[in-house]
Amino acid sequence: LSWNGDRIHQLCDPNGSGAAANRTTVYFTSDEGATSAIMKIDRDGQDLVELFSYAGGKPMGIDYNAHLGLIVWADSELDAINSVDLDGTNFQVQIAKGSNGAVQMTSLSEPVDVAFDEYKTNLFFSHSSGIHYLNLQTLGTPAEWVTMTGVTGLSVDAVRADLFFCGPTDVHKVATHGTDRSVTSVYSGVSSPYGVAVDDR
Repeated sequence: LSWNGDRIHQLCDPNGSGAAANRTTVYFTSDEGATSAIMKIDRDGQDLVELFSYAGGKPMGIDYNAHLGLIVWADSELDAINSVDLDGTNFQVQIAKGSNGAVQMTSLSEPVDVAFDEYKTNLFFSHSSGIHYLNLQTLGTPAEWVTMTGVTGLSVDAVRADLFFCGPTDVHKVATHGTDRSVTSVYSGVSSPYGVAVDDR
């Protein structure tokens, strides 16, 4: 998972065997001003495909979930968490500030990033007031996980069940499950950290 400016590129290994399993796909968001798009390309730069596009918006962080068959991204201008199927069909507004989403969250403001937990069911998302999460299988009401202004990038350590995230001047971590939601500062004194990635091998 890597940041390029204010866009995330998500590297994913498709299910399969042989040569197909070794062909990594890169999914990324693209903001061309009047048009926003979800793109995919092979890791060698071949076979660029526009999976989905829409007018307006500002697509930000993106994540891939093979278990649910979804690509999910945050749109900071439209105040929404959106998804499409892996082939670019079945667009859905999963969470929205207004009433146009499957789940309404009136406090959702300028979402930046999304990250699935290690079980690939709960979706964490950062926005202006901190981090919330929602189970995309059962939906319901998004639950607050961390209260903190200025949270940007997210990344899950699936092995150790930790969520790493960037705050205004620090890189932090918090458990992805359980009742202990205390935040630990991993590194302090950073000038406006924005993206984070975890090598959880």
